[in-house]
Amino acid sequence: MLKRPQTTGNILSSKEVYRGPIFKVLQQTIQTPDGLTVKRDFVEHGAAVVMLAMTADRQQVLVNQEYRVGINGEAIALPAGLINDAKRHSWPPSVSWPKKRGTLPPNCGRLPS
Repeated sequence: MLKRPQTTGNILSSKEVYRGPIFKVLQQTIQTPDGLTVKRDFVEHGAAVVMLAMTADRQQVLVNQEYRVGINGEAIALPAGLINDAKRHSWPPSVSWPKKRGTLPPNCGRLPS
């Protein structure tokens, strides 16, 4: 296992410049551990999850294809999504999976061999 360095920078200033329903953007001035002072835009994202589902033989992974506004087109990606806020949504979330073993939800597919 990789050992994570314990050195951190020093946040000199932080200003929220955008807040939306899924993420917010902060403009920060940071003094790095090696002494540099840098300005960075930091995106703070709400709770999310991603899943790497593999076949038992580890030869295939489950991916889904869906429209992404950032590229204005279809993208292939690992299944992922936001984690609902339990205060505002029912818990556990309702998930509808096919009852027949080996079938996939409609927007999922397999990469070609």
